[in-house]
Amino acid sequence: MTNPGTNPGPPSVTEAVRRYPRWVLSILVLAGTLYLGLFALAALGANFEVLHALTVVPVLFAITVPIAVRIGRRDGDPTLVAIVLAGFAAKLLMAYVRYQIAYSLEGGRTDATVYDLVGRTLAPQIRQFDFNIETGRFIGTGFVNFFTGHVYAVFGSGRMVGFVVFAWISFLGFLLLTRAFRVGIPDGDSRRYTIAVLFLPSLLFWPAIIGKEAWMMLGIGLASYGIAALFRGRSVGVVPFAAGIGAMLLVRPHMALLVVAATLVAAVVRRAPGRTFATPVIRILTVSVALLIGVFLASQTASFFERTAAIERLVAYRERFGKTAAARG
Repeated sequence: MTNPGTNPGPPSVTEAVRRYPRWVLSILVLAGTLYLGLFALAALGANFEVLHALTVVPVLFAITVPIAVRIGRRDGDPTLVAIVLAGFAAKLLMAYVRYQIAYSLEGGRTDATVYDLVGRTLAPQIRQFDFNIETGRFIGTGFVNFFTGHVYAVFGSGRMVGFVVFAWISFLGFLLLTRAFRVGIPDGDSRRYTIAVLFLPSLLFWPAIIGKEAWMMLGIGLASYGIAALFRGRSVGVVPFAAGIGAMLLVRPHMALLVVAATLVAAVVRRAPGRTFATPVIRILTVSVALLIGVFLASQTASFFERTAAIERLVAYRERFGKTAAARG
């Protein structure tokens, strides 16, 4: 029995675990069991592809844990730590499912196969700090090839490793979306939003593969967090906003344009939280900068689509030419 006026101290580990939702604990236990089972099967079968990926998982987990703890402390909700870690586990489990679908059911007929092959070729060159790399057109597929090479240079070459790392990158983007909600709508139900974003089946499945989707989710998350911070009067939001727009520009310029256009509309119609004499000036500056960025992105988007259309015409011409030559031969 605790004496009146004394500090009961922090809860024990058992008491803390009891606070976690059962479904969260179930995901964590399932993930841990599957991890050990896959490790044992891969070791017995000498499946080095799987073993390699499983050795990368603890590294990503070690990076994710302090992030989850910080989120729980900032929001004053210790259960968020377990929820975030369960989201991490669910995302990597889906990466394994995505991998099996891509190579067991689809026979490797996916863009991830191309990114994997190019990444394996580029990784040794990157490890030697030789960045004179030929990836073709850099915006879009070229950048994903380039980035996959860097992933392999750090974590080692392996298709499943790529799936795991890219899935984790998309997971970071989702975490940034949850923080954007927390900053932008402090009175909202951020816990429910976090659960929705981290465990929505479509968001779990589609970006859990080597490809553009994971990188785009990271860019959207960065830009969203930056916008939320800027709209709350935090000038530091410029950094993640610029980083997010830059990330999207490397893969999908038109998506970056859409985000800037949406930001511009929001800057015009939103009600300032605290109106001062400087408010109109800040709004004009914000709109002006957004317009300049929008003009630049519009030109990049037009160039991107023009090059894409030219490549498609060239491919179609080669196919027709090949069929004609084959028929004549």
